[in-house]
Amino acid sequence: SKSRGLVRGFGQLLLQPFTPSQTITLGGPGAGFELTTGEFGALGDNFSQVIIGRADGSHTVSITESLSFRDATLVRAPQGHGSVSIGSGAAPITVQTVGRADSLRIEAADGIAVDGHLKTVGRASLELLADFDGNGVGDLLLGQNLGITNKVLSIGTESGAITLQGENVAIGVDVNGQKTAGIVNVRSLSGDVELRTNTDADNDGGLMFRHLKSSIITNGFVNVASANYGGVADLGPGIITGNRGVSISDFESLEAQATKVNSKGAITVDALSATFRAKSAFKSLAEIQVTGDAATGIISLETGSAVTALKSILLEAAQVQRAAGAIVKEKSGTLNQI
Repeated sequence: SKSRGLVRGFGQLLLQPFTPSQTITLGGPGAGFELTTGEFGALGDNFSQVIIGRADGSHTVSITESLSFRDATLVRAPQGHGSVSIGSGAAPITVQTVGRADSLRIEAADGIAVDGHLKTVGRASLELLADFDGNGVGDLLLGQNLGITNKVLSIGTESGAITLQGENVAIGVDVNGQKTAGIVNVRSLSGDVELRTNTDADNDGGLMFRHLKSSIITNGFVNVASANYGGVADLGPGIITGNRGVSISDFESLEAQATKVNSKGAITVDALSATFRAKSAFKSLAEIQVTGDAATGIISLETGSAVTALKSILLEAAQVQRAAGAIVKEKSGTLNQI
């Protein structure tokens, strides 16, 4: 029904073009199927979910203006070469939930490029799911078009969980030129943050997280994992803080250069069949455990690295290499180096 300029109803509201390949533009005028900010403003807040895009859609979806979603919202292009872009980096935009909306979920068979702020309120979750069909061609690119200036991209929730997924996930990196791009801050007051790469199990997906001022910070738990064992995690100078704990797992190799990993809970880095090289700071008020494959795993702590824990530290692999300048300190517990 329509009353006082609002489109009201219950259950799901499905907004989709006639054909699976049709382009979708959200926010401003554009090609194909378009929904303007004014049209979004006409939607009431009683729908169980607003779904934009077809279940068989291979759409190119562009969000070009700031939007506020009053209901749980799914934006999808889950088949073929479906992709989603949010902003261009040329001017700041914010896509957010307001009021009763309890989720914002974006699905794309290929890539998702985010160059605009994303945030949810209350308990609303935030999910960015690139490579949704698991074909290994969909990357999640955060802040790649913000340049090397001090432009900042914010992705955040209050108490809702954050899920970031792609064959490759690049945070503050131009994945094509392998150059540092914009500053990306992923924040939640209390929700867990999950980051999944290598979605097709061919071992060539990975994580790139390199900007000096970029961060992943929550009072919840941070889980960084290769969804199908393998791939590479390349952690540069950024901050990862999960005050309930931090887990980095299932990568074939992991390199941390000037990364700061902090937690009031446990920090675990495990299932490494190749090499874990660190010139970084890992600090826990509980325990730290770094384990690698018993036959081939190598843990290499280089000069400048610092591993400190209030309770205990476990370093376990086929080889544990510790440079003279590397600091490994357990304040009140036990160091086990195997």
